[in-house]
Amino acid sequence: MKEMTGRFNLIKKVIKKKYDPDILLNQFEHHESKGLIQSNWLMLIAMMYMMFPMMTGLLLYKMISFNIPFTNITLTAPLTNIIAPISFCLCNIVAEVYGYRVARNMTWGFQISSFTFVMVSAGMANFPTNANIDHLDSIAYTHLFGFMPVIFLAGFLASLTGETINAYIVSKLKTKMKGKDYWKRSFQATVTGEFFYILIAYPIIFFTKVDWSHLLLIMASSFLIKFTVIIPYLFVECIAVDFLKTSEGVDHYDIGTNYNPFQFSVRKCKESPLLKVVNKVKE
Repeated sequence: MKEMTGRFNLIKKVIKKKYDPDILLNQFEHHESKGLIQSNWLMLIAMMYMMFPMMTGLLLYKMISFNIPFTNITLTAPLTNIIAPISFCLCNIVAEVYGYRVARNMTWGFQISSFTFVMVSAGMANFPTNANIDHLDSIAYTHLFGFMPVIFLAGFLASLTGETINAYIVSKLKTKMKGKDYWKRSFQATVTGEFFYILIAYPIIFFTKVDWSHLLLIMASSFLIKFTVIIPYLFVECIAVDFLKTSEGVDHYDIGTNYNPFQFSVRKCKESPLLKVVNKVKE
């Protein structure tokens, strides 16, 4: 303990003007810890994170139309816009509590799982059916899963972009704002991530279904719906973040983190940026 305190004091002398000392101590202890992140809740969060986008993909073409109160404006959008932001919210929670690298790996884990689900289900749905079985059932399966490869392609490009930006904003602003005002950081990140998701995914998903005027209406309606439902989700997010930080004893700050979205690792570096500072001062 004395050795840790001594080395931490060396760190404070070098970079105390840039970061809050409490943040440095937390990060220092994280890099000194053993092996991979241990968590009671992270696996459940990751499973929920994968479930909602898959559910959204299966029900994406379930469209709704409604009028904005006190106006003559009619909005048309997929019903799944109500639950779609939940995956972004879960990504925010993971980036806030466990760090950007864990959120990045969770995103890639979903992409791999989603690809497997889409390829296997689409292949089996188009497999020849027994002639004695009702042919309409076979057509229903083909219709349901036949469009999934297109949705996967759109979702892959859009979620990889949107959720990477999402986690990046939460992570960078956390360090800049010294961990304060999570709700502001989460709201800004989710709105930005959803904007890029809609901008990339919807033209691919709907380009054979509707004309451009209807596509723009669907995109605008979807963003408005998502923007609205994000607000109540924020309250649940804040409660979940506080609970996890207390329950898990983890509050990760991404200092010296490589934000390359194409890496796939959560193991600590051979020599963390903080330990480099320590060694430099010792010399």
